[in-house]
Amino acid sequence: MIHSNRTNRENELVNVEAFMLKARNHAEVASKCRRRKVCCYILDEAGSVLSIGHNGNPDFAVDCLNMPCIGSFLPRGEHTTAKGLCHAYVHAEEFAITNLPEAATPHYAIVTCPPCSECAELLVDIGVCEIVVPNDMLDRDNSEIFCRNNGVTWSGV
Repeated sequence: MIHSNRTNRENELVNVEAFMLKARNHAEVASKCRRRKVCCYILDEAGSVLSIGHNGNPDFAVDCLNMPCIGSFLPRGEHTTAKGLCHAYVHAEEFAITNLPEAATPHYAIVTCPPCSECAELLVDIGVCEIVVPNDMLDRDNSEIFCRNNGVTWSGV
């Protein structure tokens, strides 16, 4: 079980700080969004990586790095779920979910920013039981209430 709010991490099965660092690095490299770089790791109960996703767009669409969209002019990191403003209309969680192996049993999602309400619902639907986000974004979204009401732990790292 991931215990991301502990101060003593010696007994943890999964080093969530290391996964968050990997997720941030992956987002910086893989995301084609100029404004917001997001990554989602989906892990099984033992902490093995089942899937990784980053925000972006389908292969057939033009990405923001090649043709800036309206959303790219918003301040970096500004939270919005207005997918119509940007080309990156596939969220990191959606991408990670579509890449899950068929027989996978997801338990944890480590995301570089809080999931929007639609993505939170998708993570709950696939059986994730803990969502880990950066501490500085822990209370940033109403998705936490939805997750907690559906038995999903919301933690910060």
